[in-house]
Amino acid sequence: MAAIKKSQFKINNGTDWDTYHFETDSAQTKHKKSDGTETTVEEVLNSALGGRAIQSGRVTITPKPNEPTMKRVTFPKPFKDKADVILTPITSVPGTTVQGVGTDNNTKMDSTLCQRTNSTETILTWVAIGRCNQCLFAGPIASKRLPFL
Repeated sequence: MAAIKKSQFKINNGTDWDTYHFETDSAQTKHKKSDGTETTVEEVLNSALGGRAIQSGRVTITPKPNEPTMKRVTFPKPFKDKADVILTPITSVPGTTVQGVGTDNNTKMDSTLCQRTNSTETILTWVAIGRCNQCLFAGPIASKRLPFL
């Protein structure tokens, strides 16, 4: 694959000149702040996320009736340290048949817990937010389904 050529061309729009890039990388995409200074889109997004990354997914778990049952999930992009994990079951019987969900050992690996009164397969959705090792788009911010152990 050819390297990105950081050249530009300009087209007069009738009032002034618009600048275009044949192929654009993130360093070429500028953002003008309210004080008139420019920064890159990478810097804006990293600043908005506070040096954090977001990963999300779903896990299917078949719990043992009336016992906390664990399913381990491995993040494809490890966090720098403990992640904050938000977890919710997809269910029409919260608080009755699905007695609760939670997480344990929130680090690079997240243990997902579920407790039900029966052994019905349950889908849990989760979002993990944590400090990243390389926030300058080491990977997409978008959701990913995770492999299960």
